[in-house]
Amino acid sequence: MFRSTVKTFNAFPQVTAQVRRVSRDALDKASAAAAAAAQANSKHRLDIEVIPAGEDLEGYSAGIKSRRLTDVEGKTTPIALFLDEGTLGKRKRPLKRGRKSSWTQRNPGGSGTHTATRQDVSGKGIEGEHFFPKARSAGRKVLLTQIKEKLGPL
Repeated sequence: MFRSTVKTFNAFPQVTAQVRRVSRDALDKASAAAAAAAQANSKHRLDIEVIPAGEDLEGYSAGIKSRRLTDVEGKTTPIALFLDEGTLGKRKRPLKRGRKSSWTQRNPGGSGTHTATRQDVSGKGIEGEHFFPKARSAGRKVLLTQIKEKLGPL
């Protein structure tokens, strides 16, 4: 009977640590590139904040967030979504549900009710700039480039 033994050294912890380090660095560079692309493709100042890579349920995640707010009727709202997708008649995204043509509402002061009717909004609103999809594309391109450079083809 012949017997041979091959002894291996467990390098999985070192490989895992390297993949984690490369992933975090690549995500940080990708989110910085996405922020630059979003601001470059917008006509307005967005006050974009880069969210650094952090642990997620399935690994790591990073991103960008616009800190520019608008104050409408005492409520602060992030304006980047309106600038990206457009508003009123300029919005191209399909509606979630059909719109009512008229509805009943109370008069100011609470005395009685009246019927309100929807007005025509064609030609009104903000034209969508669509800078978030461009930023996502730029970030993904940088992410894939960084991972291929550091880890090689997977």
